[in-house]
Amino acid sequence: MAASLVHVLRFASRQFRVNSSFPAAVEGRRYLLSPDVLRYDNYLKQSSIIADQMEGRIDVFHGAVADKLKRELPLAENDVKHMLHTCRTQEDFKLAEQALKSYHMQTQHIRRRHFRYGPVLMRCCQHLGLEEKALELVSDQSLQDIFLDVTTYSLLMHMLFTRGDYKGVLRVFELMHSRSIRANANSYKLAFAALYKQNTPEAFARCKGLYEGVHQEDLTDETTGFIMALALNQNDFEYMVSVYNRVKPRDCRSCQSLNVLALARLEQFDDMFAALKSIFERDVPTFIPKWEVSQQTMTTIRQLLEEKRPEMVQELEDVYDSLKAGGHLVPLSVEAMLMEPPPPTTTRRASPGLRRSFQRSRRANTHV
Repeated sequence: MAASLVHVLRFASRQFRVNSSFPAAVEGRRYLLSPDVLRYDNYLKQSSIIADQMEGRIDVFHGAVADKLKRELPLAENDVKHMLHTCRTQEDFKLAEQALKSYHMQTQHIRRRHFRYGPVLMRCCQHLGLEEKALELVSDQSLQDIFLDVTTYSLLMHMLFTRGDYKGVLRVFELMHSRSIRANANSYKLAFAALYKQNTPEAFARCKGLYEGVHQEDLTDETTGFIMALALNQNDFEYMVSVYNRVKPRDCRSCQSLNVLALARLEQFDDMFAALKSIFERDVPTFIPKWEVSQQTMTTIRQLLEEKRPEMVQELEDVYDSLKAGGHLVPLSVEAMLMEPPPPTTTRRASPGLRRSFQRSRRANTHV
């Protein structure tokens, strides 16, 4: 009985040490990337599993690693992996950093490693609040062979974006390019979001240049929203419409709001009404997300019509009632929509079976 109690107390103490070592404020932050991309929960879970395997002897393990480093003995892959999962303090991280650098020197001539250290290192830095250290390590030219995957850079960019270091985000994006690391949809999204946050003529010029060179498959609907919003802030409404028409981001509610707002600013009111009506007139099954528009956008459009075309206000009222009745109006501002993280990818699209079923039913109804 006593042994069991000791085991329970040791387990509880170990769990508390592992979980409480990470800043609680991190959990309440707003993230631009979805949880299945960030995978912080998976990092915490793996940390707890490794701590359980050590049976409360994390300090003993850290001491053994420190001894190997002092005696210049070779490290095993799991030594570094477990160090990155058992860091509770900045002092622990210093030891993990030394272990990583030593292991890198030891294995730098090996063409292929079995474990990718970059993403785990970034998640460890995130939870310990070591954003600057993460940027320092990734920028270290002598360690660039460790950081060969785009996930590492995306996680670092996201970490810096969350902290408000938009220059740092763009610096990492440039670093990727200089190292021939191909950017993906996540890194492009963060780069355009950083430019949107900077909101300067220089940032807008850079945004347009970057946009012209990006492959369409790397441009998500949410990313298009940041490009359009920056153009709105810089009063380039024609550019907003051209971006929307080029990409046709149908499932992005911020893009829908920005598109109709741009048309209103350009006084293309017929096109604006057509775009608004398409939101509630399209025929889609219930499992397809509704198109939505911001209440803030509708208020702005009403003010424009009252000033420019008061005879159209009643038509807008009718459209507003239809949008409201169909559940297409949302109280969020466009800014709030932009800063929302996307849902996990597993829930973003209907299953192929549901889509095929809907297509068959539509074909059947067509022939009736």
